[in-house]
Amino acid sequence: MTTVRFAAAAAIVLLSACAGSGREEQSADTTVAAAVAAGPSAEVTRAAEISNAITNNPTKTDSILAAHSVTPEQLTEMMFRIARDSTASADYGKLTAR
Repeated sequence: MTTVRFAAAAAIVLLSACAGSGREEQSADTTVAAAVAAGPSAEVTRAAEISNAITNNPTKTDSILAAHSVTPEQLTEMMFRIARDSTASADYGKLTAR
């Protein structure tokens, strides 16, 4: 069950990242430019690390979550937060690309 929920949340994030990949948008907002230059957020990096570990060892999902001190519900919430942010989604997609 945990793997199914995680896979669904991950799919939403990846679809969000792919949906914006064909569009080139420029922004004059220097805050956004600074955030992009800084790289992925700690949350995106953490989510990608967990995702990659689960992808590589799906039968160990529960122990991977425990090792990262995150519940399935917390991971799902994290994935939805990332999915709502186009920059975070794109960063997540890059960090989990195979």
